[in-house]
Amino acid sequence: MAKKQTFYQVGICPHCSSQTRLPFLFATNDYMEPPVFSGKIPRYMVVRTLSLFGCDGCKSVLLYGTKLEEAQILPKDEWVMDLSSHEFSSLCKLIYSTPELNYLQINLEQLGLHLSDLPSSVRERFYRESPIVDPATPASVKQCYEIGIAVRAISRDLYAVQLRKALEAICHDKGASEYLDGKRLNLHQQITQLEKLNVVGEHISKAALKLKEICNRGAHYSDPDLTDSDVRKLEALLQLITSFVYGSDNGEMIK
Repeated sequence: MAKKQTFYQVGICPHCSSQTRLPFLFATNDYMEPPVFSGKIPRYMVVRTLSLFGCDGCKSVLLYGTKLEEAQILPKDEWVMDLSSHEFSSLCKLIYSTPELNYLQINLEQLGLHLSDLPSSVRERFYRESPIVDPATPASVKQCYEIGIAVRAISRDLYAVQLRKALEAICHDKGASEYLDGKRLNLHQQITQLEKLNVVGEHISKAALKLKEICNRGAHYSDPDLTDSDVRKLEALLQLITSFVYGSDNGEMIK
């Protein structure tokens, strides 16, 4: 099986240098105004794309918004990856960024040290092991994630299953119904219910559905094996969701 290509933007993180790479993780389109029909061909007056990137430098997850005027056809979700770094910076606006993972740095400062005093191998290990869920995330969700961390070295599939359970725990914590009209709701229906109740916005709902979709591959024998790129997407999506749902600065503009 051919290795899936990873796409990057460079230098778009406000916290890091102009050379820092940001892998593309996820994107979704919607149109902000109803399409205008000219004959049988629709014309989209304003298309809004939200794209998600993970920063290789500070390890934050960044959500960008882009408006495309007068689109004759609805573009593919990932069309923003065709933009150069300069075009991306001029057309795309940073909507929300999860906090930088600076837990270790805080502890070092209490000892009178700085992160740069540590060997690079230690810094890299710290970034890999730093928690991705927001600190305010409830214990029921954290427990699913922490079990995932324990099995990650054994199997990416088992890790994905635990992240899916973390998403289920979020839905339960935010009040999603377990049953409706006597029928048990699946995870997709629970996420959609939370969106309809305005507990989460449309784009957080889409991020949650994408997380569920990738996690499901880890649960089925017939599906392709998860890759390191898939795992990174899962972690970025869960970080964004918990930061939005539980963080003190939850980015209401994402709704």
